[in-house]
Amino acid sequence: MPPHVTSAELRGDTLVVRGWSLVYSEPDSELRVIGPDGAPLPFTWEMHAEDVGEGDLPGSVQVRCELRVKPEGLEAGRSYRLEYLDEVVEFAAG
Repeated sequence: MPPHVTSAELRGDTLVVRGWSLVYSEPDSELRVIGPDGAPLPFTWEMHAEDVGEGDLPGSVQVRCELRVKPEGLEAGRSYRLEYLDEVVEFAAG
């Protein structure tokens, strides 16, 4: 199963992105957080993954993942955008 996002939400100053096989993506090059002015923001991230069962092909596994992204410089009340894989998520900093 190719990496894909199933949900994303802002928790405090951290974007929590859930999905499958995200460990096979490269967040440093495939993820962007865009500020209100259209410029990308720097961010740090950490990935948590768990094998949860067999995949479609012999010997493969399904990997449930949670990616935690901490953008730098969020300002309360401003709108931002997360772009990762085929997902675009708009959010407002609290």
